[in-house]
Order: sequence, then structure tokens, then C-alpha cells
Amino acid sequence: MFRRGILTACLLASGLLGGCYGNFDSFAQRKAHLECVRMKKCDGDAYQNYYRGKADRCRDDREDAWHDFNAIADAAGLEYDPEEGRLCIEAAYENRRVCGSDAQEEINEACLVVNIWD
Repeated sequence: MFRRGILTACLLASGLLGGCYGNFDSFAQRKAHLECVRMKKCDGDAYQNYYRGKADRCRDDREDAWHDFNAIADAAGLEYDPEEGRLCIEAAYENRRVCGSDAQEEINEACLVVNIWD
């Protein structure tokens, strides 16, 4: 009984921590949120100017930008890769409140191959 409880807890935790990025919509939604958190923390003036301090406006804008990117990638014959999406989200999450070029470079590098040749 104890083992089953631990196994259930581990599976639940891995699902929650690993995220559900099996489709592009889930990925774009989470990535947009993390971009807005980072922008508010690291570039508050731009966040205020572009989005008037409203998180929903920021998320909608960033999510639309990711969908535009995905449409272009799709037209070029690329396909969303859920594993790469997960790695991108992990890097964005780890650096969501870290300002500076090193953090941005880490995010950019992790998110570079979210779309791959199909």
C-alpha cells in the first residue's frame, strides 16, 4: 500500500512538473505566461508601455506571436516537438525572474528547436 501511494505521488508530480506540452496550444499558453512574468520583472517600463500593466493583454499578445511563429514553421515543413517544448518551458521557468543576457541566452538556446523537420 505504501509503495502504491509513493508511485501515485511520483506519477502525479512528474505530470505536474513536466507539464503537458503534447500540443502546441498548451506550449504557447505556458510560454506566453512565462515571457510576461519575465518582462514584468526585467523590463517593467516596456511591460507598462505595451500592455498597460495588464497580464492578460501581455499573455494574449505573446501567445498570438507564438501561434504566428508556428504557422510560419508549419508552412516551412517544421513540426512542433513536445519534448523540445518541455525543455524550452523548463529553461523559461528557471529564468522567469532572472534578468540579464545570460538568462535570455539560456532561454533562447533551449527554445531554438521547438519546431523540427517532420
